[in-house]
Amino acid sequence: MTAAQEKNGPEADTCQQAAPACRPDAFKADDFNTDSFYAAFTEEAARLGLEGPALLPRPRVTIVQETDSTNSELLRLLDGGKLPAAASGGVSPGSLPGSAPCPRTAGPLLNADGSRTERGQQLNLTLLAAASQSAGRGRIGRRFWSPDGSGIYFSFIYIPEGGIRDPGRITAAAAVGVCRAADSLYGIRSGIKWVNDVYVGGKKVSGILTEGWTAPFPATPQEHPPAARTEAILPPPVQAAVVGIGINIRTGGKLPPELSAKAGGLADEAERLGCPSDRASAVTRSRLLAACMAHILRILPDGDRRGEDIGQEYASRSILTGREVTVIPLIGSETRRYRARVTGIGSSLGLLVRTQDGRQQELTSGEVSLQLDRPE
Repeated sequence: MTAAQEKNGPEADTCQQAAPACRPDAFKADDFNTDSFYAAFTEEAARLGLEGPALLPRPRVTIVQETDSTNSELLRLLDGGKLPAAASGGVSPGSLPGSAPCPRTAGPLLNADGSRTERGQQLNLTLLAAASQSAGRGRIGRRFWSPDGSGIYFSFIYIPEGGIRDPGRITAAAAVGVCRAADSLYGIRSGIKWVNDVYVGGKKVSGILTEGWTAPFPATPQEHPPAARTEAILPPPVQAAVVGIGINIRTGGKLPPELSAKAGGLADEAERLGCPSDRASAVTRSRLLAACMAHILRILPDGDRRGEDIGQEYASRSILTGREVTVIPLIGSETRRYRARVTGIGSSLGLLVRTQDGRQQELTSGEVSLQLDRPE
């Protein structure tokens, strides 16, 4: 795996350590449950020309007040487990689409021809969201700051026919979807730090973690070896991706000191950039989650839906283009680092850089860290 970082050293994810819970006033009357989400999602989907109930049936949605990690919960579900109890207005654990509960087995999600099995159909686009996480995770094993009252934390299962062949594009689709949702709700322009962070006003407000899940391929009904998973780097037969997204909305001044200079809350930063406070406060957690999911699902291809090519938009939102970075070819290989300037995003969504000796390179995976200037 390739990594790149700026001279000031590795960036901490948006939670390197736990912080006290913060409960901004904006969340006191904010009903965050399946009822409020699904009403908002139906409206957001219709606004985008989509049929919400057909795109994301209500039984696939579970919202809880707290979990250890929404990604971990869905990976356990793929391994044959059950979802946690839902918040008020939600659905019962393990209540997935179809006339019968999802089979509690770690069996395949795809048939030999690449089509989804019955289990794959039942689990595809299952959504789990939480108001807080006790063990939120970011890339490369980092923790993600996610206390109660600060934001929304959600994951969904994506099982495209034929399996996961380009996980980078799934992460890119999620990043663009979050940006579109934020821009439409708050009237701002958000950016993307390759490959998986969303920035507003020079501060990181969202992080994305895409993880793969593998099982026997093709399906063998009589015998299912134990499933395995990895951080979205294996070729097929990775049959499913669990896409996890954390969004800080209001940090309440509770960010750990080492993160406060680089991370922030979406609503906080939007207001600082000129979004009226009444508009920012009117965006409930359910509305933000609904807008994110509607935009993401519009982008991702699924079945007869071809999805969108977001390569140009992803590149246009890059906050790294034109910046100097230090590239580390292998994580932890400090002796092989080199300076380079980011020149853009390639057609395969890799990071294009020019080294000091004039060589052009495309980084296909890695980590980029830089000190962003705050706008005046």
